[in-house]
Amino acid sequence: MTLPPGIGPHEGHEIALMRVGAKRLALFVEIWPDNLDAFLSEGIFGRLDFASPAKHGIRVPVRIVHAPGHEVEAALPRELYEEATIAPFEAERERRIGRLLGYGDDDIEAFLEHVARPR
Repeated sequence: MTLPPGIGPHEGHEIALMRVGAKRLALFVEIWPDNLDAFLSEGIFGRLDFASPAKHGIRVPVRIVHAPGHEVEAALPRELYEEATIAPFEAERERRIGRLLGYGDDDIEAFLEHVARPR
C-alpha cells in the first residue's frame, strides 16, 4: 500500500535517521529492521520492549528504540501507545506520539487527516 505524502515519512528510514541524530526515538510494532539487533548489541541504541494490548485482546510485541540519553523519554510513547490501543481515538494524543517520534507538524496533520477519512 502506498501512503499519501506526509504519512510515514520515516518508514523504513528510522535507523538511518537515528544514526545521524535526526531522530531520537522510533517505535516498531510486531516487526523491526533486520539490522537493529546489531546496533542494540553494540550499545549504539537502547530499547524498551513490551507487549501492548490490541483489538480483540491480542497482545502484540512493541519495541521503542532510543538514542543514548533518551531512556526516560522512551517511556512516554509507551504510555501513550498503550492508551491509544484501548481508548477511543484522540487527535491530541496522536499529535503527542508523533512529536515524540520526531515527526513535524505538517506530517502529523497529514496523518490525522488520513485516519479521519472514511474507509
